Amino acid sequence: MADTIPDLTLVSGVWLDVYTASGIAPQSDLIIKNKSSNAIYIQVRASTPTTASIDGWQLNGIGTAAGGEWTTITKVPAGSRVWAKGNGKLFVQLFD
Repeated sequence: MADTIPDLTLVSGVWLDVYTASGIAPQSDLIIKNKSSNAIYIQVRASTPTTASIDGWQLNGIGTAAGGEWTTITKVPAGSRVWAKGNGKLFVQLFD
């Protein structure tokens, strides 16, 4: 059974380094689930995305037709990070 990692709290307009915030080692494979009612954006890249950027994956929130979408992120290139932006809670766990 995987260790429990507290949900990450995203602040509107601010990109969060998922690895640093969760304490998970960089380049680890992840499961990410949107637990908020707002859309959350995910990018994999070496540097912090620009504030206005909405490239990457969009995970729709709870209460939308898609309802709390999730994704797996694997094979993150060396030197890259997983970044998240939105407003609400994000579930993160190692993907074994």
